[in-house]
Amino acid sequence: MEDQLGSADGPPGPLYSKKAQTYQNCVVITYTFILKGKQADKPFDFTGKATRVWARKGSRWVLAHEHVSFNN
Repeated sequence: MEDQLGSADGPPGPLYSKKAQTYQNCVVITYTFILKGKQADKPFDFTGKATRVWARKGSRWVLAHEHVSFNN
């Protein structure tokens, strides 16, 4: 599941302070991230925090909930 953290549907850029808490059939992952890029030739730089809740459905893990907040 860790490879899903940096997938195309997640925030690009470095992830920090990753923490995973495991419960019976779910995992709660929290992390901070840095998002850098350019828009209209102007660079941007954001930091944020995210929480993802993964649930086991049969033999697969599915993303049950996600929350992302930006610090600046």
